[in-house]
Amino acid sequence: MRRRRFLGMICIYPIRIVIILFLFINLIFVFNSHFSEFISHQENMKAFYNKNESENHRVNPKIMYMTRTTPIQISSYGELVSFSSTGFGTKSQPFIIDGWNVTTNTGPCISVSTTDYYFIIRDNIFNGIDNSYNGVFLDHTVNGTIAFNEIYNCKNGLYADFARFNNLSGNTIYGNSEHGIYLASSSRFINITANDITANTLNGIYVSWSPFNNITDNTIYANIKTGIELNGLTAADNTIARNIIYNNTLHGIHARNNAERNKINENNLTSNQENGMRLENSPDNIITSNNISNNYQDGILISTSNGNMLSGNEVYRNVWNGVKLVNSDDVSVNGNNIFFNFQNGIWYDRSNHSSFILNNVYNNSWAGIGVDFSMTNTFGSNTIYENDHGIAVSFSNDIEISENSVDKNALTGIVIYNTIDVTLELNDITNNEDEGILLLESSNLIIRYNNLIDNIYDSSRPQINDTGSSNLIQYNYYDDWLAGTNDSDGIVDNPYVFSGTASNSDAFPVCSAFNFSYIPPITNLDIISPDGGEVFDDDDNILIQWTAPYDPLTRSVVYTLYYSSDNGFSWNILVGSWIETTFNWNSLSSLPKTSIYLIKGTGTIEGGINLEGVSAGNFEIQSTSTTTTTLPTTTTTITQEDGLFGTVEQVAGAAVAVISLMVGSYGFVRGVLPRLLRSRKEKAAIEKFKASKATEEEIIKIAEESGISVAEFKKVLKQEGYL
Repeated sequence: MRRRRFLGMICIYPIRIVIILFLFINLIFVFNSHFSEFISHQENMKAFYNKNESENHRVNPKIMYMTRTTPIQISSYGELVSFSSTGFGTKSQPFIIDGWNVTTNTGPCISVSTTDYYFIIRDNIFNGIDNSYNGVFLDHTVNGTIAFNEIYNCKNGLYADFARFNNLSGNTIYGNSEHGIYLASSSRFINITANDITANTLNGIYVSWSPFNNITDNTIYANIKTGIELNGLTAADNTIARNIIYNNTLHGIHARNNAERNKINENNLTSNQENGMRLENSPDNIITSNNISNNYQDGILISTSNGNMLSGNEVYRNVWNGVKLVNSDDVSVNGNNIFFNFQNGIWYDRSNHSSFILNNVYNNSWAGIGVDFSMTNTFGSNTIYENDHGIAVSFSNDIEISENSVDKNALTGIVIYNTIDVTLELNDITNNEDEGILLLESSNLIIRYNNLIDNIYDSSRPQINDTGSSNLIQYNYYDDWLAGTNDSDGIVDNPYVFSGTASNSDAFPVCSAFNFSYIPPITNLDIISPDGGEVFDDDDNILIQWTAPYDPLTRSVVYTLYYSSDNGFSWNILVGSWIETTFNWNSLSSLPKTSIYLIKGTGTIEGGINLEGVSAGNFEIQSTSTTTTTLPTTTTTITQEDGLFGTVEQVAGAAVAVISLMVGSYGFVRGVLPRLLRSRKEKAAIEKFKASKATEEEIIKIAEESGISVAEFKKVLKQEGYL
């Protein structure tokens, strides 16, 4: 029996040994090259810091610096006045503290505590000499701006303790013994932007138990630990965007200890000595549109972290896996490009209930998608090509693989080992060097409606090899099997017999290839009604209808509806956690009367895919009680049968009739008055009934469409004489 490498075990074929040796030598060369660059950079930085002090500072030549060898300590209005060059502490005229060259190791170079006056610390030099104290210390401080300062040789370049609403921008922070910037003790609403942070002994930026901060557009490199680290339960709801983070000794970004709900997007994470990004015990983060490359371990490592979402990322040329999930459930990986990684494109290790949709995965050295000891995962509509194996699954169960293109992989298209309960359908499996599908010791698999075309280099061997048991394989297309074709039923008359010890076959091979159009599995939400131009009275019901998204994986969708009375400027929630595609909106009388209403619907598909749709045009809600339109009048003759005699002048289309008659009996109230006071929706429903077949089903249908109860509608029809 032919021996083969499975999920990275080296194949014995000589030509493949040569290829793998070549890749290994190339990997060593790349690593040495990057490591040499890193060592060289560190030495250059050390030499830079050891320059003569007058050369070292990146001073503003237009500023005449005031030298100081003792700390600046500010805790009162008077001290703010004393150390500032101008200002009054207001938003429009903040205190300006500038032009200081502070060199001290007896305390923080500058500290500001317990103030809410507006102030700006800018264009200063803070040298901590021997790393004993912080450079800038913000203690219970709000409304401060720290900008264009040079901060070095301190403990932390900038330390914020329970600070709020501060801005840190344009600073150069380097050579500090702990962190470049440290946010501690629930510091929040701090903007950290456009800083240059390098060669600090711990992290470039450390966010500890601090939420709602924005970290954007910084350059963070060559720090001895991590570029940006988020730590702790309340290190949550932060935004990390558009940063350039490279050559850090550990990770580019590291979230740990329940750092949750952070948005990490549009960052460039490259050449970090371990992972580009690592999430550890950190759930529900959103990771989008990042460029993650040339890191020495995994591009993205998600460990024991549930509910994270990855979309639109470029993950490539990482030494280990592009993306790796370990003990992490309910992770959504959608719409990413994952390529040229030296191990797997993505690797699932003991990770469950996750989706991998609409990704491009190619030119990875092992498997495009690897799954090990995992369950209840879905892989759909991915393009997977020129990897070693296209998809490799082992020791797993309840896996769904559908609507993928698996093409030109160096070994098998799809290999499944020691696994149960896999559904494999609607895939194009083409041009792979070994079997299109290899089943090793696996059972209870359903494999149907797939195209298998031009797989396996030895054309005398079947495109499927099965060594398992109880696998149901049928209704697939094989381009090497048309013997005994009977076009009348579309099934090849003779079964397609597989290789392998299972003695299995496809009893119903189809004659023609399936025409998979690869329509993305998700279409957006579309509001059908109201769609613009409607006018509703405030006593009406508005039937809101929308389309369910097309999803061949038939996952559940939860909807939320909103309305806007100001043309979409603001939105108010109408209903949440809704699973139907219609909703009756009543209780309109308290709403503003305007003609610029819109409806918005959002939906979340199981797995974290979000949808949104807005009505095509504005509609109007008007007040019934204030309608003053004058319309032509008609005269209705009332018979004794109605319990009246005389005439009625009825204003057409209005809710009030001018009655000039004498009431003969109670029948007026019981019979005619309700007909005169019909609402517009009741009149419309009656017209629909008159045009229908007058069946019970039609009555129910018209009542539902008109927003009237069936019992009430029957009562109306009885009053009108139709029942």
